[in-house]
Amino acid sequence: MNFSFIEAYRLPPGRALTTPVKRKMTDMRIPLLDENASWLERQKTSMKSMFAEEMKPDPLMDNKYTRPEEIGRMIFGTGVAAVFLMAIMSNKLEVLGAPPFDQKNRSTFYAQGKKAYSFRLKLLGEWTRWVEYRKMSPFSTILFTMSQINNLMVLAQENPERLNADEMADMVIELANQTIRFVFTEQHAMQGVTGLIEALEGGAYNEGTINSAARFLRNQAGGFVPNILFSLTRSTDPTIYLTENLEEEFKKRIPGQQKDLIPRRDAFGRIVDRGESGISLFLNPYRSSIDTQDSLFEEMDRLRTGVAYPSKTVAGHRMTTKEYDLFLQDHGPRIELELRKLIKSNAYQNASDLERIEYISKTVNALRDESRKSLFGHYYAAQKLIDGYIKMNIDPNVAWERAKKELNINDSNSEHKVEQLVKQRK
Repeated sequence: MNFSFIEAYRLPPGRALTTPVKRKMTDMRIPLLDENASWLERQKTSMKSMFAEEMKPDPLMDNKYTRPEEIGRMIFGTGVAAVFLMAIMSNKLEVLGAPPFDQKNRSTFYAQGKKAYSFRLKLLGEWTRWVEYRKMSPFSTILFTMSQINNLMVLAQENPERLNADEMADMVIELANQTIRFVFTEQHAMQGVTGLIEALEGGAYNEGTINSAARFLRNQAGGFVPNILFSLTRSTDPTIYLTENLEEEFKKRIPGQQKDLIPRRDAFGRIVDRGESGISLFLNPYRSSIDTQDSLFEEMDRLRTGVAYPSKTVAGHRMTTKEYDLFLQDHGPRIELELRKLIKSNAYQNASDLERIEYISKTVNALRDESRKSLFGHYYAAQKLIDGYIKMNIDPNVAWERAKKELNINDSNSEHKVEQLVKQRK
């Protein structure tokens, strides 16, 4: 197969595993595209390609002592899968798999209160909480597979015109990719790999590979704090905090030491927490969350769009962690408020889905641009000075230092100024 290391490096780790498989499937599909061949000839060609190599017998099925147990496992697994599938089709069970890879879709996913690799039941006409099933062996793999099958069924019902050969192959490969990754990382000896793969793919909060990888390493170093102490901390304070160094990582894990830490926020400026607290979080091994049942996020989920995190750069300058937190506090609630007004407007109601997505995007961009210019005017002023210095053939680094000195800009002053502006604009 023509698949180089460079190609694998550019892909998310999980997808790199299955790209060679897709290449092989594409090669197998070429003979099937021959319009002159009969249907039977095409099926024969396909079967010959699939079974070109001799199949090796399963040692457990080949052994007469282990064969009954293996047959029993297959029957049990098939029966459980059938029950789960019937519950899904009768709208009594909903199962979620991996979160969306796209940043906007992932933002909407979590804003709805959903949790990756979780399920919920409809009891007495009401949906229960989303409960994570990753530790519910041996049902976790079956539930995950059911979630993938359900995703294909929903996509087939909503977008039948998209089911051409290439796109169907892409969906099957994505299903295989996520399943291989799930089964691989769920093995007891591979539990630590999950965080590493997530970090390499940009993290659960869309931080980017560099930031999420740094967070992963800090989490590993913070493991010196006993888990029971960290569990006690999370049970008393479910807030998820940002950390930039080992000192903050240790503070995050010790009860009562979170006062000076900055909480993590979503794209709407709301503090992110674990969805539950108290004794249930301390004792319950299965994480859970409540569905928000919010019309705004349901609409964005239907449109397969959302609000991703904004850039951390303004006027060529990278915001500090506190500045970025204040930036989210300022424009995030405004975006949510304006989008709620937007989806109720006549213009939006009469628009097509593509136009609705465009309306949402323009609203978000306009409010963020206004917030940047209102909060970070000193950085824009510095950028003008820097541009003038560069025209005078002054080194950009020297130009930046001159501009900061002339305008009295430093991290502490800037953070204080932005904080005051945010308070004034509330």
